Amino acid sequence: MTPALAVCLLAASAAATAPDLPERLDTVFVGRLGGKYDVRMQLARDGVTLSGHYSYVHVAESLLGLKGTIDARGAFTMDEFDAGKKTGTFKGQLSVDGKASLLRLTGVWSKADGSRTLRFSILEDHLEVDGAIVRYATETLREANEKARYEITAHYPRLEGTAAGVTAINARVKDLTTTSVAAFKKDLAEVASMPKPVATSSQMDVDYTVLTSGGSLIGLRFFGTTYFEGTAHPSHPIETLNFDLRTGKPVALADLFRPGSDHLKRIAAHCVQELGLDSADALDSWRKGADPTVENYARWNAAPEGLHITFAEYQVAPYAAGIPECTVPYAALGPVVRPDGPLAPFVK
Repeated sequence: MTPALAVCLLAASAAATAPDLPERLDTVFVGRLGGKYDVRMQLARDGVTLSGHYSYVHVAESLLGLKGTIDARGAFTMDEFDAGKKTGTFKGQLSVDGKASLLRLTGVWSKADGSRTLRFSILEDHLEVDGAIVRYATETLREANEKARYEITAHYPRLEGTAAGVTAINARVKDLTTTSVAAFKKDLAEVASMPKPVATSSQMDVDYTVLTSGGSLIGLRFFGTTYFEGTAHPSHPIETLNFDLRTGKPVALADLFRPGSDHLKRIAAHCVQELGLDSADALDSWRKGADPTVENYARWNAAPEGLHITFAEYQVAPYAAGIPECTVPYAALGPVVRPDGPLAPFVK
């Protein structure tokens, strides 16, 4: 057999076994870089174009842009950008993984100057409830008004699957998004008459993450930036929603614990210590923001490593500190977790 014939046969064989990959997608992937950095990646494919962004889990400020190309067999190259500057490159393969037909990205990330490389394996984010796979896609609400000088971009998830609660959850999430947009426009009208020393547009940008600890509990964390023209600096609102995928009903923090338990005191004690609010230098106003009340711990999600708490700006720290967060290990909550509740499988 001649070398040319061998190459032709190999190419024909490859074409015959080409993977059944979507020509268009808008999908969230989760996984790790280098086996230790948890990341969440939002990717859109349109033919040969592959683009999006990714962030390190729990670090909303780490958003990095992605732009590249992908061929018919799923081989891709994407450059990474931080504030417009190229900082790295992802090179790898998009493939279909397992019986559930989930998409997976595998390959190597390299720093822009080639001084560091990390392998990655990032799977299409999903949940499994009673044997049913639940995926989610990203919906985007965009609105702009040149005369009123504002721009709105709000991303939110749409669940896809046969779990009983999917329809109800999608309706609640869409309602939250449209309500938030309406509130922004109302506030925009109220500040329209304020002095504007700097000519800039008002903006609302919202993104989300999905946090789960397994089982039927799904948590959504919405974060973003809101800026009104003429104000000193933007704000960074945070909202969380938690649902039971089997029923579609919201899950409250108290639903996770035994009735009458001291769960709020346990959660608060851990967060006070983790955030350093037990030090002599902590202001009383910051300590008060971490008191064991329902209002102070309204923003929560159940993550694999523990109960993730998010505080609002100015609640337990100054604006410059960013968005304060803490994670309470499930081991610290074991004695008060409801034995028949959503967290029971994760507390030994």
